[in-house]
Amino acid sequence: MENNVSASQYQNNAAFVAELGSGVLSLLAAKRDEYILDLGCGDGVLSKKIALTGAKVLAVDYNQDMVNKALERDLDAQVCDVEKLCYDNRFDAVFSNAALHWMTDYQCVINGVHKALKTGGRFVAEFGEHDNLINIRQVLKQVHSENKLFGEYREPCFNPKLAFYKNALEDGGFKVTHIERFERPTPLGEGAVEWFQMYACGLIKNFNQDTLTLYINRTMHLLKQHYVFDGNSWTADFVRLRFCAIKL
Repeated sequence: MENNVSASQYQNNAAFVAELGSGVLSLLAAKRDEYILDLGCGDGVLSKKIALTGAKVLAVDYNQDMVNKALERDLDAQVCDVEKLCYDNRFDAVFSNAALHWMTDYQCVINGVHKALKTGGRFVAEFGEHDNLINIRQVLKQVHSENKLFGEYREPCFNPKLAFYKNALEDGGFKVTHIERFERPTPLGEGAVEWFQMYACGLIKNFNQDTLTLYINRTMHLLKQHYVFDGNSWTADFVRLRFCAIKL
């Protein structure tokens, strides 16, 4: 799990993530007095929307800066190793938006969510599918292959195919009642370079400034040739998985 960006970086360059969360919030359909765990809550924007329905929310994230921002929204928020949940039969629902792909130990996550839910509780989430940001990932792989200075390439995130994750949920004791894959090309605005550095944070975290500059310049040059830049604006080729699964 390699995403130690600050809350201000996230707000400045990836606020669209929460802004595009209406679909998965609708699938959650939070109800008054339900107890809901927001897994990988980030800065708490969607946690707050859930709380406004009258549900009780516990917002957790492994990033202290994000949790601090969630606390500023008057939420019950805690730092937590989201791959090692320790709750037992506690929640009516577990919700997650744009976070599961950062949790590479997916089996531990599914097992932890299953244990945390009450019987009949629901796991509702949206995250990056197998083809998520495929153009960007192909460019990153090329950049690493060109220059040994950048080290060996590894995938920034866990991005499974729909069938794979559906099977994992079912093997983990869930009944999948809804699952879909959809494309969502998303403009990045003026913060494309900053957003890219957040996405690739695990790959670049040990670079000195000269290496980082070389890496970014080469990557952004190649991205302009891979349909990510149309001459005027940058667009990220997001592909998402969205699902609802019930604990049996």
